[in-house]
Amino acid sequence: MINYKKAVLSATLFLLSLLLITLTACEAGLYTQDLLQPQISGDYIAYDDYLETAEITEAELYETDVPVLIIPVSEILLGEYEIILNINEQTRLSPRVLPTDATYQELRFSTSSEEIVTVTDGGMITAHSLGEAYITVSAGDVYAALKVFVTIPIIEISIEVDRDFYVVGEEGTLSISIYPPDAAFRDLSIVLSGADVRMFDDLTFISDSQGLLTITVLAPNDVGAELTVPVIDLALLADEVLRLTNIERTDRGLEPFNTLTPLTEAARVRAVEITSRFSHTRPDGRTPFTAFTESGVEYTTAGENIAAGQGSPEEAVRSWMNSSGHRANILSTRFSHMGVGVAVDSNGRMHWVQTFTN
Repeated sequence: MINYKKAVLSATLFLLSLLLITLTACEAGLYTQDLLQPQISGDYIAYDDYLETAEITEAELYETDVPVLIIPVSEILLGEYEIILNINEQTRLSPRVLPTDATYQELRFSTSSEEIVTVTDGGMITAHSLGEAYITVSAGDVYAALKVFVTIPIIEISIEVDRDFYVVGEEGTLSISIYPPDAAFRDLSIVLSGADVRMFDDLTFISDSQGLLTITVLAPNDVGAELTVPVIDLALLADEVLRLTNIERTDRGLEPFNTLTPLTEAARVRAVEITSRFSHTRPDGRTPFTAFTESGVEYTTAGENIAAGQGSPEEAVRSWMNSSGHRANILSTRFSHMGVGVAVDSNGRMHWVQTFTN
């Protein structure tokens, strides 16, 4: 027969023995969790056979075997290599680094002469005195330099041209003066507008249509000047002479003149000739009508009017109408065709020619 009291007592003693063994193992420093690597938890490092406190520093973390990718700066871009500043003028540098994802992008700014220019940590450059200096921007061993010219500011600009007016297709020359003379003659903005003008590097220009040519020159400190010059189309002036002459004829009941291309060409040749010799005799001593035949004009009756110094078609026609001999040619019934030539001499003086045939 089983003794239940003994069985219960034996089981109780066995459980008490297991509990005593477990408590003894904890007091001896054994840790029953199966850990293969240290575990960082707060300020403690737990190992599989002991537990102790430890302080973890940032430096110790970087000393681990975990790789850290550092991308160095390879180039610094300033956008320009030199600038011009007036005394007390400021400008801010905005450099960029390559590659754009470089790890350390902190830039350092320095100047070669604090007497001439200074620069702040943020890249603000201030000009103090005349001269040249270099601003250096660096990141580690990589750097870029900017040359700074400090000059006297421009106070006044004047513009001059070699003519009071220009003819379409004629080359003009522009000259620019600044004050004071020792100010920097650089970075001037020169803009020519109107009259379909074309500008060349040597300050020469050509206008391709009649109109007003406007020349604007502006310095970096906003000091500027502007000049307007008329550009005339000789062919349009000749057309206007024809129109005004025909008004004089039709007002008196006469038929208007027709034009002939060869006759017009003869008038243009003669207009150029009278800029050097104002006469009905050609520069080579021949009569003016030899220009007619050379241009292919066939005629039995011919005439010529010339004028010089009049500034417009209206003035030219008026001067002819106020002269009996010239007026007679304009109102003659013997002539049915007319050509007109206009030319300008080296002094800008206008010359006018009318050629007449039957």
